[in-house]
Amino acid sequence: MDAFGPAVSRYLARQLNLSPEEEEVVLYGLEVTANAVAGMLLLLAFGALLHAFWPTAVAALAALSLRTWSGGAHATTSRNCTLITAFTFGGLGWLVSRTAPVLTDGGVFVLVAAGLAAALAAIVRWAPAGVPEKPMTDPAHRRALRRNSLTTLSVWAAALGALAVGFTPLPADTARPLILAGTLGLAWQSLSITPVGYRFVAAWDGLLNRFPGRRSAHR
Repeated sequence: MDAFGPAVSRYLARQLNLSPEEEEVVLYGLEVTANAVAGMLLLLAFGALLHAFWPTAVAALAALSLRTWSGGAHATTSRNCTLITAFTFGGLGWLVSRTAPVLTDGGVFVLVAAGLAAALAAIVRWAPAGVPEKPMTDPAHRRALRRNSLTTLSVWAAALGALAVGFTPLPADTARPLILAGTLGLAWQSLSITPVGYRFVAAWDGLLNRFPGRRSAHR
């Protein structure tokens, strides 16, 4: 993206007669899109490498859908965000793929109930969670984001419940890892809006910043 993004933004600026400020906006949009695509591909590749593609994908989908409304901790750079996301959800997918076959139905129920309860408590207490650079101060906006976070959690709870009781054509052995993955994805995202989650991400961010490389700001 170092050379490709600026080249594309300059080409579009010439073709569309964009101002320097508009060209910068285009470049930023290209960087965000490229980082998002690269992050998702790395995440899925990591999950596949660990033989946990679908649990990784479901955990990430659950977390990212909730994060849209709840906010949460950010890394300081796009590179760090991509790496933390890939390792986190790849790790969750791997954990699910190893534990799902040995858990009893009762054990799965307890974990799902605990995960959803913890997510609910975190959302009620901390959502939406902003960052110091972009604080959320408007009360009406905060209420809307919290309401949407709760709605998203409810939709996921209903979907996981449908999987659990057999309302889908998936066999139980296939559904169980997906149920656990969705629960852990929601739980992780809910953790990321708590003070503990912010400290955890900051610790990993600081560790990754010790390694050289291009680190574009995570805006």
